[in-house]
Amino acid sequence: MNPMNNEDEKTTSLVPSPSSALSRVGSTSLVQRGMQDRLAAEEAEQWVKKGWKLCWQGRHEEGVLWYRKAVERGLASAQNRLASAYECGHGVPKDDNQAALWYRRAAEQGDPDGQFMLAVMYLEGRGVLHSPEQAISWFRKSADQGDDGAQFMLGEIYEAGEIVPQDYDKAAYWYLQIAANKDADDDGWFDIPHRLGHMYENGLGVPKDLEQAAHWYRKAAEQGNEPAKAALVALASETRYQQISPEEKNTVLDNLKAVTEQGLLSLGVKPSFLGIDPRAFVGPQHTFEGNPLPEFCSISRDILDCFATALLSTPDLEFPASPLVMRCRLGEERKKLMLYLTAMLVVGEQTLPLELKEESEVWIGSDLRPLAEVKGIALGSIMWDRNGRDSFFFFDYPGKMIRDKVPGLGAPGGDGKPRWPECELLLDSVPATLRETAKRAIDFVESTPKSLIQ
Repeated sequence: MNPMNNEDEKTTSLVPSPSSALSRVGSTSLVQRGMQDRLAAEEAEQWVKKGWKLCWQGRHEEGVLWYRKAVERGLASAQNRLASAYECGHGVPKDDNQAALWYRRAAEQGDPDGQFMLAVMYLEGRGVLHSPEQAISWFRKSADQGDDGAQFMLGEIYEAGEIVPQDYDKAAYWYLQIAANKDADDDGWFDIPHRLGHMYENGLGVPKDLEQAAHWYRKAAEQGNEPAKAALVALASETRYQQISPEEKNTVLDNLKAVTEQGLLSLGVKPSFLGIDPRAFVGPQHTFEGNPLPEFCSISRDILDCFATALLSTPDLEFPASPLVMRCRLGEERKKLMLYLTAMLVVGEQTLPLELKEESEVWIGSDLRPLAEVKGIALGSIMWDRNGRDSFFFFDYPGKMIRDKVPGLGAPGGDGKPRWPECELLLDSVPATLRETAKRAIDFVESTPKSLIQ
């Protein structure tokens, strides 16, 4: 073979081999395809935005058309929007099966929003068979990508122990995951600080640590969580400030003032004049933004005991063989909190007002004040009114609670009527012995110096 000269070598080196030429062509086409895919995805995102704007304007059917166009390109955000449309019935007939289908397509692409919503569908059994195991699995996939909603759901599920065995370790883990990625001013805290305070205070899923409990209760209190303020005060009382700095003491004292004003601290309920079992008193059936109003409950129990004593001691007032219900309700007159008292008889399935003559009303009103004073409750002017046969007494609320500082108090409920708490005292019957006890209580209060009673 004749060796190639240098010219041949140079010439030969400039001619690409068939395999290298094909490789470069393939590489170029991959780059172009990648650019085309990116541009197509960006265009689909714009379609989703158009659809969202149309839906926001109430033009749901037009918006859904843009979502459908975007899902043809496999865009997860479009799949989620279309799923939401089916879930809510916006622009398309409401269809949980279709909603679950499109959430699943987004979820299987690794989209955390789609994973979260598919978990919700499994948890509620909508569009898919109810499966707590599948719900937890998809919540976990979303939570592992940092979705705080999924992290919260996992924490709540493990803390509650209703659909899985209770596991405070796992609950605390997920709550702490949320806390680790939140700044003080961030939204989306849920009520994590209050929950963590409770867990550290009681050693649930974390080592018992009262300093950490105070830290988290304080953070919750700064965010306006009223039960956390009360918990912080109680914690300080239990530890006698031993583990709280001077600056934190001031915070506790400020919170103490706030929760006292808002009726979050319970007053001591005095013994019953009539010896009534505490179980005969029924407190509010609901709370106001998590606030159970213990001050109102304790005042109501004492006032109802006084009311019952005055009522049963009234001469010439007859009580049929029917259960007697006395009710204390909070309300408002001229922007002032008021208490309203009324008595009713339970006859069969009906609740009828107890008819009172004017002489009886005067008797009850005149006895109510001294009885309340014995219990340490100062009543202002006591008024009474009649609405047909229904007599009721009312006076200024004798506590420290301020309506504006208790969210939801007096706000319209589902029936459009203002929501006010009530406390009831139920007596199955009014035997002669109980009436005699009431009369002796009145005689004792009227004949004994207040200093000796109190």
